[in-house]
Amino acid sequence: MPSPRPHSLARLVLGLVAVITLLVYFVPSSPALTSRIAEMTAPPSGDPIANLRVTLAQVPGADPPALRATITNNNPFAVSFLDYDAPVDALAVPLGLVELTPGAPPGAAPVATEGIVKLRRLWPPLVDFVHEVPGGGGTLVSEPLLLRPENVPYGKLGDRFFVRIRGPWRAVMAMPKSEITGEFLEHIPARPNTYQGSYESDRIEIRVDATALELK
Repeated sequence: MPSPRPHSLARLVLGLVAVITLLVYFVPSSPALTSRIAEMTAPPSGDPIANLRVTLAQVPGADPPALRATITNNNPFAVSFLDYDAPVDALAVPLGLVELTPGAPPGAAPVATEGIVKLRRLWPPLVDFVHEVPGGGGTLVSEPLLLRPENVPYGKLGDRFFVRIRGPWRAVMAMPKSEITGEFLEHIPARPNTYQGSYESDRIEIRVDATALELK
């Protein structure tokens, strides 16, 4: 049998190359792949507040008793926020942001925080008052929030009570802190990708020696 001529083989190879080229350029991409690429390259959009979670924990051995607040960012991008009245605000307790509820009787109503302060905040705020929480489950933990006897009515709460923290997000920005300048903060919350809302933590149990704390 005669062997194929060289020019016939060349035409066959060129034909295969042409078919492959047409497939690459004209066959639609996978919708799932296209969607994934768009998701990875798209800028942050939408209110990120729903994906910010606030939790509390008692600081072991603290005297006076103290809490730590943790903010978890479940958005896929970094989020920054103004710390005024936020869960990590060092003045959260005297500002009345911490809700205190006696452990007994069941269904007891919260009691008011004592010694509540009213502040006139610096406005516009400084960049120093902005904090960033990394995306993808990143966290930011507060300094200890002290439950001082001058603010917490231990005589009404007893040795076992419940706490949670709730308040307003004054400004949450869907961007890293590195993109935020003093000029940007002069116009919040009207800036793009800046949001306002509220937060509420889980409710945790606190155990103390109420009598000893009342005597301090």
